[in-house]
Amino acid sequence: MTTCPKCGGEMHEVDSSERVTLDFCSGCKGIFFDAGEIALYFELSVDLPNLDLSKASAQPTDFSCPKCDGRFEELQYSAPEPLVIDRCGTCGGIWLDRGEVPRLEVLSAKLEAPASRMLRAMREIRDKGYKPL
Repeated sequence: MTTCPKCGGEMHEVDSSERVTLDFCSGCKGIFFDAGEIALYFELSVDLPNLDLSKASAQPTDFSCPKCDGRFEELQYSAPEPLVIDRCGTCGGIWLDRGEVPRLEVLSAKLEAPASRMLRAMREIRDKGYKPL
């Protein structure tokens, strides 16, 4: 059993329809995404749109990563949106507090052009075995 880094509650693995296994806290309702899972879950090309810019303003926290026990840093997900997330400086996993998933869903729709989403969808279809005539 994994313990929640925020409230000490019990974490449970939950399989999402986006083919991502999430670590969900039954206590505070936070969710931990392993590195790369934010991109998969929200259909983005990367977890953080501008990692270097986000890391430049990162603030250390007292919370430890449930995966590797590294320290979380608070950082802004994407300027100028006011969404602050927790990211492990060691493994790159991301913690979203209760209520941050819907905010990131709205934000992710603004981050990538429709053409990028279409190219990614075509790549996924090809990876599943589709062969054009």
